[in-house]
Amino acid sequence: MPCQNHAEVEQTTPCHRCAKDFCDSCLVEIKGSMYCAACKETVVDRLKAGEGLEGAMRKATMLRRFVASILDSLI
Repeated sequence: MPCQNHAEVEQTTPCHRCAKDFCDSCLVEIKGSMYCAACKETVVDRLKAGEGLEGAMRKATMLRRFVASILDSLI
């Protein structure tokens, strides 16, 4: 498949988030995964917000922690 931005480039890699094909000059590596320009902004914003990437563990909300502490005390 040709690059989404450069039709003359045949050697491509899919974006980790949107799975569209891009050449190496159109992708950036973030934490071991390759992202296109559009997805890069979203990924960087999520990292800045402390959310992490897809598949990463998330912290429990206060409500879940409260319910877990009640269950722990009952047990």
